[in-house]
Amino acid sequence: MKPQSCRNCGKELWQNQRVCPHCGRDSGRDDPD
Repeated sequence: MKPQSCRNCGKELWQNQRVCPHCGRDSGRDDPD
């Protein structure tokens, strides 16, 4: 599985990470859109 990237800052996330460690915001990837 490829790492996801945060839609807020674009940096890499672990597969199951909701809150981005780089920008501290929800990555948003679990939302429908």
